[in-house]
Amino acid sequence: MPREDAQKLADQAQLDLVEMAPNADPPVARVMDFGKFQYDQDKQQQKQKKSKAGMVKEVRLTMKIGEHDLAYRLKRAEEFLDAGQKVKFNLMMKGRENANPQAAKDRVRGLVESLHGVKIEGTPVRQGRSVSIVVTPDPKARQADAKTAPDADGASDDASGSDSDSGSDSDD
Repeated sequence: MPREDAQKLADQAQLDLVEMAPNADPPVARVMDFGKFQYDQDKQQQKQKKSKAGMVKEVRLTMKIGEHDLAYRLKRAEEFLDAGQKVKFNLMMKGRENANPQAAKDRVRGLVESLHGVKIEGTPVRQGRSVSIVVTPDPKARQADAKTAPDADGASDDASGSDSDSGSDSDD
């Protein structure tokens, strides 16, 4: 269709004639409301900026990390995974630890296996003085864990409550 005819159609519909692919042969144009088109594109770009699903959170560890510190880091990793984010475990090696990278890989693999409802992306990879692995949340396994977790917590609370009662009776 000639450009003049397309412009007349756009004017009759009170819309704009927008060139979509100027380098195509013949050039491609659409009759549309250009202001609405720009608004929709801006909305999509803002939505992509806000999307954090692609973000990777990093949890740094060392071979000699304390039990409490490790528990805290694993708890934080669980929170990130619950939020739907990927988590990268990065185990830093110092000094003689660099001589045995297999021990670091085994440690990272063991830590990741202690997490519930995750998928492992690849194998532990050595990068210089560190070993890292990326895990993603497994929605199906996380839902199953969420359904069974309240039952297990409720049972442990009852058991601990009865233990504390019986413990106080035996002390008197």
